[in-house]
Amino acid sequence: MPTDINIKNFWTVFFELSEEKKKNFLSYTTASNRLPVGGLAKMKITIVNQNEPNPDYFYPVATTCNHHLFLPNYSSIDILRKKFVHAISIHKGFGTD
Repeated sequence: MPTDINIKNFWTVFFELSEEKKKNFLSYTTASNRLPVGGLAKMKITIVNQNEPNPDYFYPVATTCNHHLFLPNYSSIDILRKKFVHAISIHKGFGTD
């Protein structure tokens, strides 16, 4: 499936992130930069294929209420890295200006 390589690329990019960027990702997907009670083992994030006709033009989208990350099928890991890091870096979260 085309999404399989996209998921592998996502995790490659994720593990390259600094601790600060990983906190940004946590905030982006859960609306909190803190781990839930019980740690990461209690947290479930679902990565969903975001079917777009031109995926390289779109950013990943997260729904914080149910912890879904809608990830377009990017044409390369470099585009995934650029779009993903940008999305989590500019995210402000709830209650921030």
